[in-house]
Amino acid sequence: MKANLLVLVIFVVGCKPHDREDPFSKLTLKERIELSKSYYEEASHYGQGGKKYFVYLDSAILANPENGIAYKEKSVWYFKTGQHLKGMELLNKAVELDSLELGYRGWLKLYWLRDFTGAIEDLTAYDNLTSTTDYPMGDNLYFTRGLAKKQLGDFENALNDFNKCIEIDGARGENLINHYVFLYKGITLFQMNRTEEALFSFNKVLESYAKCPEALYYKGMVLEYLGQKLEARENFLESYKYGQSDYLQRDPYIELFDQLYLSDIEEKLRD
Repeated sequence: MKANLLVLVIFVVGCKPHDREDPFSKLTLKERIELSKSYYEEASHYGQGGKKYFVYLDSAILANPENGIAYKEKSVWYFKTGQHLKGMELLNKAVELDSLELGYRGWLKLYWLRDFTGAIEDLTAYDNLTSTTDYPMGDNLYFTRGLAKKQLGDFENALNDFNKCIEIDGARGENLINHYVFLYKGITLFQMNRTEEALFSFNKVLESYAKCPEALYYKGMVLEYLGQKLEARENFLESYKYGQSDYLQRDPYIELFDQLYLSDIEEKLRD
């Protein structure tokens, strides 16, 4: 099957422009859909951005122009290489074909494009499509949307979403709550000068993830603000210890919100 697929892909790519208008015209709709699915699956066997990777994805789209997942997959490479306009053009097409991709687009607008208003719009629209709690890219939708609201300075509504996330995931088991929800809730509360509540949130992180450099650092920041300098320094030292051991939150492609660096902790230790 793989050999036959490759032969057909080469044929499609090698066709002259007037022949490529519909090289699958003799196939039934069902056959075209199945062939498109096979091309898409075959693309996953090759590295993103490689020639064969794009050949198979382009062939999947040519066989079935309504294969939304192929447009989405093709967009990923463009976002990873900083070609956001092309990536968004492809992703918008994927959303047009499958509205459930709104969740992924909202997540991407938040983290990659810093389009916080657009992220909220997409995530809210996605949430309205289903009757259950959604988890775009593995994160509770309310956590993701709460981050967008936080970045816009809409702290009260951000807290509402964080609390909704904690309530929903906590109902399935407290150990299933993403500890970063408590981290960003704590940072938001600190920005609102609600220091005792912020400390409570950072301690909730440390209950489940004692080596979290970010929670230790921001807990130290609150304690320092409250004049408890000795306790603050102890937290900064712990944060630095785990930060040096590669426990810092990182992403290979983007800077995370409230990203903590070792240099930030070193600066506090020099004070």
